[in-house]
Amino acid sequence: CQCAAGAPFPEVYPRLLGCRPESGSISCSDTWMPDAVVVYLGGNDWYSLEGRHDELALGFREFLVQLRRLRPDSMIFVLLAPGNHVCACISSLSEQVRFSDDMSKCWRAAVDGLHDAKLFVEVVNPSPSADLDDPSDWGQCGHWSTKGNAKWASGVIPILAERMNWAVH
Repeated sequence: CQCAAGAPFPEVYPRLLGCRPESGSISCSDTWMPDAVVVYLGGNDWYSLEGRHDELALGFREFLVQLRRLRPDSMIFVLLAPGNHVCACISSLSEQVRFSDDMSKCWRAAVDGLHDAKLFVEVVNPSPSADLDDPSDWGQCGHWSTKGNAKWASGVIPILAERMNWAVH
C-alpha cells in the first residue's frame, strides 16, 4: 500500500486535499484555527526504519516546526503506540514492542529542545487493544478495520479530553 498523494507527509499536510496539490493550502492566517492537531505519523512504515532513527527524528522535527508555523495557537498532540497495541503492518507482539520503542525514541528526539508548551507526546493505551488473532480488527493492507480504529480512539479520547479540558459523556 502506498499513500495516494504520492508525496511525503510534510509536503502533503498543508494541502486542503492531500492527494490534490492544486487544491490550495492552509496557512497561519486562516480565519478558522483548530483547537488541537493530532499527529499519529510513521505507524505503517516502521518496519523499514533499519537504523535511520536520527534521519527520521530530524524529519519529524522539521514537520513539527512547520506544523507550529501553520497552526500557531493549536495544541499539538503526537501520539505513540504502546507495546501491547498492534499497529499496521506488524506481524507479532515482539515486533510491536520494538516498533513502540523505536517510534518513541524518534518522536521524543524530534520534540527535544523545541520548548513548546502546547506540544504533547502521549502514549495511547487503548482498552481493549487490537489483536493480531482477531480478523475483525484488521482491514485492507494490514491496517486497522473500523473496529480496530475504534479501539485506538478509545485510548485517544481520554488524552485529548484531559489536556483540552473537554467533558466526555
